[in-house]
Amino acid sequence: MTDRPGFRRALRRLLVPRELRADGIARAIELVDEIAATEPTPPAPGPFDRADDDAPLFVLSAGWRSGSSLLQRMLSSDGRSLVWGEPYGDWAPIPRLAATVASLARTPGRTRRHAFEAVRRASAAPSDPTWLLRAHVANLHPGVAHLRATHRRFVDDLLGAPARQRGFERWGAKWVRLSAHHGLYLRWLYPRARFVLLVRHPLDALRSYQGRAPNGWTIIEPRVRIGGPARFLAHWANIVESFLDLGDRLGARLIRYEELIDRRSDAVERIERHAGVTIDRSVLDARVDASPRKPVLSLRAAAAFEAVAADVCRRVGYPRRS
Repeated sequence: MTDRPGFRRALRRLLVPRELRADGIARAIELVDEIAATEPTPPAPGPFDRADDDAPLFVLSAGWRSGSSLLQRMLSSDGRSLVWGEPYGDWAPIPRLAATVASLARTPGRTRRHAFEAVRRASAAPSDPTWLLRAHVANLHPGVAHLRATHRRFVDDLLGAPARQRGFERWGAKWVRLSAHHGLYLRWLYPRARFVLLVRHPLDALRSYQGRAPNGWTIIEPRVRIGGPARFLAHWANIVESFLDLGDRLGARLIRYEELIDRRSDAVERIERHAGVTIDRSVLDARVDASPRKPVLSLRAAAAFEAVAADVCRRVGYPRRS
């Protein structure tokens, strides 16, 4: 196939569900922070402000069968950290929360105008109880400064508080659906979060996936499925491309599955230094949930690889396979 990166990116966009793209999140976060800095009534401080000092561990993995559960167990093996696995899975709460912020980037002028008008009206005459009766209040809202605090409360109550209630000092989560765009959203909520980005050669991941789930798995409810190789590989490429483009902005550590399981590699030491954990090496000896069989890939899979993932595979440094 002719090397046409624009065509490949367009094809990936068609195959990856809209809820998992979130490619407007960076601009939306900038817009929200810019407006929030001018608002006169920031959220009142409270016990939730501890989240600014929270340093959760977030694993973003390039799709299914990439070793994310192994890395999750490794990060939890020091006994101080609880790393949740695919929390609420195909309900996709994090992508959908991020999408509510990302949508602001599509109408920046209206977002800015409504925010300023709403805050100005709400603070124009706070001592006058009748001002609401005389004001145009169709777009009145509390201001965008409250968005970040509210989103963070939700995520912390959902994932952070239950870990602390169980006696863990730190918490985290691993996902196979989230890209680095979603990572920017999580970084916005938790500035001190530590990110590990995990990648496996897509053809090995695909073989393991097809051996484990020959009929496909649901990726997003209601009933958006990863079935054939094209959507699986497009999902992989979409995530890995975001890792390569945005990993530095996350301050993330990119790890290949192949080096994670290689005892001669220093990958485990690099993860320990980056995440601030002590990993029990015996976790590497346990084979949990291994694929029962790894079928030979079809010509259809090979064609799908060339169409949607070969260019990203080259970017991440994997050797070409026939």
